[in-house]
Amino acid sequence: MKRRTLLLGNVYVVVTWFGLLILGWLEADKFYPANKLFIFKKFRGYWNPLANFDGFHYFKIIQGGYNFGLSQSFFPGFPLIGRLIYWLVGPSWTILVSSGLNLLLLFLSLYLLIKVKGVKNFSWFLPLLLLWPSSFYLVTFYSESLFFFLSLLAFYFYSRYRIRETLILAGLASGVRLVGIFIVLGFIGERLLKLLALGDVKEIFKIKVILKTSAWLLIGGFGLWLFMGFLQFRFGDAFIFVHNQAKFLAGRETDRLVFLPQVFYRYFKMFLTTPPSNPIFFVLVLEVWTTLLAMIGLIIGMVKKLPSSWWIYGWASLILPTLTGTLSSMPRYTLVVFPAILGLSFLPQRLKLIIIGVNGIFLIFAWMRFLQGWWVA
Repeated sequence: MKRRTLLLGNVYVVVTWFGLLILGWLEADKFYPANKLFIFKKFRGYWNPLANFDGFHYFKIIQGGYNFGLSQSFFPGFPLIGRLIYWLVGPSWTILVSSGLNLLLLFLSLYLLIKVKGVKNFSWFLPLLLLWPSSFYLVTFYSESLFFFLSLLAFYFYSRYRIRETLILAGLASGVRLVGIFIVLGFIGERLLKLLALGDVKEIFKIKVILKTSAWLLIGGFGLWLFMGFLQFRFGDAFIFVHNQAKFLAGRETDRLVFLPQVFYRYFKMFLTTPPSNPIFFVLVLEVWTTLLAMIGLIIGMVKKLPSSWWIYGWASLILPTLTGTLSSMPRYTLVVFPAILGLSFLPQRLKLIIIGVNGIFLIFAWMRFLQGWWVA
């Protein structure tokens, strides 16, 4: 009976999520005028907006490789799969089929999460994830679902002590997103923390441990290392994906590190000078809200003693983008930091319902903005 109730509850959450996305799609033009400069118009198709913003860059890479400006900022994992789909179904169907595949990967990821040892409160995790303000990226022409699937699959195999599969999947994830390298670093960090907890500090510096750690890092990050090697060979700059960030005009700084307190201070000043009627005000609120929620979730996860590999991965994935001096794209970046969302599931029920309600409102307006070509994340 309890299992049946849980299943029905999950079905209700998924149906509600789809309902919000369909409603937003149908009503978007009534709330936001079309910003035609950023609406994907490559083909005639009702689904073209699924490839707005970064989707356009991914499609260009699929068509012609890394041969145009700023394309080197996008990791190759998603375009490689997109290239296969492009070859199988043709250009006009690539976006729709890829988005459908992303939806399938999302549900496979959720199934995996149930199977990962240590996961609790899944019945609350599902609505917290699907009603996250940027969850629509999981079904667009973006890499979020692919990365989410690979990262959860890596943690799934790690929870079952299948290290070979874990490292291969972590390596694949590092070829989809830069923060994929933090998956294997989470596993390494957890093992080192266990040695420290046992008081065996000398063991950390033994040749055997150092070699094993190096091997894990090499295999678990092979996607990143191969991409950097390609960039060095082709463009003479292995870190061009970092150096290009400032060119996107999102306020990112790549010549120095800016720490989180200073970033929050910058946003405090922006709130003082940006009127609520300004379209960017909504994005500023969304960036701060999702960042704070993710931080709270990770802190709760640590208190509730979630596996240390989870929160090491979570904190590293959360902090890295903020070091560029902005919270730009944080609503999307936090979406795949599953330990943060899982941590929120431990909050009191009333607080969880408030968060889900607020996030649901943010979700539908963010989705409509995205469809109409207005920046979200």
